[in-house]
Amino acid sequence: MILALAMSIPAWSDAIPINNNVAINGAGGSVTYSPTSPSIVGFGTTYDGGTYNYSASGTPLHGGRFATGSLTVSTPNFSINGGLSKMFFNPKTGLLQGGFEGKVCEGGSCLNVYHAVFYESINLGNNTNRSGFLVFSTAPEPGSMGLLATGLIGIGVLKRKRTTRSS
Repeated sequence: MILALAMSIPAWSDAIPINNNVAINGAGGSVTYSPTSPSIVGFGTTYDGGTYNYSASGTPLHGGRFATGSLTVSTPNFSINGGLSKMFFNPKTGLLQGGFEGKVCEGGSCLNVYHAVFYESINLGNNTNRSGFLVFSTAPEPGSMGLLATGLIGIGVLKRKRTTRSS
């Protein structure tokens, strides 16, 4: 029983007080886009005086416009560092989006993020960024819930066996 309780504790250990929609930047910064490579690189200043940069390149094997990328944000209040995958960029609308996996840290605590989406709105007319966001879910992944459920079922079966034997 103690083992089952110990297994459920990591599900809460990453909880930090951060909103699941993190605004990274507003208008400004710089963007370089090369449709022939293909690659895109952007950087600039965050809302609170920090810095951010993102990059994506390579031809993907399974969908997307770019194979891999990275996102790094460093501010006085929080930091974000991780990889980007399945990146899509629409040059007509200027929307860049992709899957994010990495760490979001605030106030000395870090949250491992496995399923998030990075959005950046880009103005190709003057090669600047309009706005950027990282959106992630704070719900536990299904595998953790399945592990917890299996442990609770096991505890119930053991308890039932003990009560049946003592009767």
